[in-house]
Amino acid sequence: MATLGPVFDPDAARVKLWATATVLAPPVVLFANWVVSSAFGVMEGVSLVGVELTPLQGFVVGVYVTGAFAALAYCWGEWDVALGRASKSWPSATAIVESSRVGERDVYRRGRCYRLEVKYHYKVQDTEYECDRVQFGNTWLDDEAFVRTLAKKYHHGVKVEAHYNPDDSSSAVLDTSEELIARLESEYRSKAYLLAAMPVIFFVGIWVHDLFHGG
Repeated sequence: MATLGPVFDPDAARVKLWATATVLAPPVVLFANWVVSSAFGVMEGVSLVGVELTPLQGFVVGVYVTGAFAALAYCWGEWDVALGRASKSWPSATAIVESSRVGERDVYRRGRCYRLEVKYHYKVQDTEYECDRVQFGNTWLDDEAFVRTLAKKYHHGVKVEAHYNPDDSSSAVLDTSEELIARLESEYRSKAYLLAAMPVIFFVGIWVHDLFHGG
């Protein structure tokens, strides 16, 4: 009888892919920017001190300034989304919420934000664990009503199902809903796209300045 090999898990593969990309993408972007700009001599003779840049040089500088952060934001967001989707199929254990409260703070350029702060414990093979993760990704949300709805769902003393990582039972998550994943996708993509647009903004800004000032 033929022996079946290990079953391919696309969700787990996606998690590993984006975990690797999160580490590699930022330096790759910077290195590629240096290789291309050097190959075409874009930054040749530019000291960046007291020198007016051309639009193309502004684009290259913009990639150096925000390109790595854009790559990091995008890949990290995809990693969190992959974890959120993979956790749906993780084994689960009954968890008891020990504490639950809605935290508040002012977030730069976002205003008042809220997050559900919980602690819960669960047992896996006679070993008890404590965790505080509600969802993957940024836990600070500007939708107070949504966070307070989560607080009602995961209130003190309630018994819920915690999905724990089969490779690390101490890592768990409570909420694996598509609604939270959709919120995460919207948030990280908007940040990544804004950062990725900065080199173009540098290019256009210098081009417009040169156009109206005879540069």
